Amino acid sequence: MKNLQRRKQKKLPHQTIMDEQFTLVSFNCEGAVRNKNTIKHIIDDIQPDMLCLQESWLLNVKLPEIEKVDASYIVKGEQGVDIEKALLPGRPSGGLIVMYKKTMANDVHVIKTQHRRVYAVKLDCPNGESTLIVNVYMPCDRFDVHAVNDEFCDALTEVESLVDGCPANRVILCGDWNTSFERNTAQVKYLKQFIRRKKLCITWDHNDACKDFTYVNDSLGHISCIDHLLYQTMFLM
Repeated sequence: MKNLQRRKQKKLPHQTIMDEQFTLVSFNCEGAVRNKNTIKHIIDDIQPDMLCLQESWLLNVKLPEIEKVDASYIVKGEQGVDIEKALLPGRPSGGLIVMYKKTMANDVHVIKTQHRRVYAVKLDCPNGESTLIVNVYMPCDRFDVHAVNDEFCDALTEVESLVDGCPANRVILCGDWNTSFERNTAQVKYLKQFIRRKKLCITWDHNDACKDFTYVNDSLGHISCIDHLLYQTMFLM
């Protein structure tokens, strides 16, 4: 492993994971269009092979707007709402985007998922190795110590089915899990059980990790660490 870090901007922290072959950034952008300058700054600063965005707040027809951020990247994604079933009084909620370098165009393949809070791609390298990357935007923790949010359970079930059903040499699960491991809620316990079951590691536990907050609410004075990168042991050695 070359480096593992989390860089912090004033309000929108992002996470970076990298080794000698691959660099990935995970970023809850809170509106991909309104924060496209920040996205461009991350690309210029880190030059990631892949950038996973959460809360894009975009419908699929608006994804080409993000292609203008950097012409050297391909943009794929999924809107967070079903416009055929829901009225949109304002901006669309949720939404996931994966950006990757055009030089990887023949190596990255979108994997169809069954949940709008989960977006997945598989990277098939020329050397025969493959990586499953799953980008998530989970529902908020209700701070219930007894019951887990049904939508959280459904989304995590989808993630687990991807891990089980997509053969890959390594796995990276990234995004906004809306779960702080400092809490003792049912949602936290449920996610920890999944991590143990799939034999995943949390990047914050790595020796080179610089753990800090990933969520900031200036008006309420709240900070927390609810965005996580999970990986299988063979990824970071």
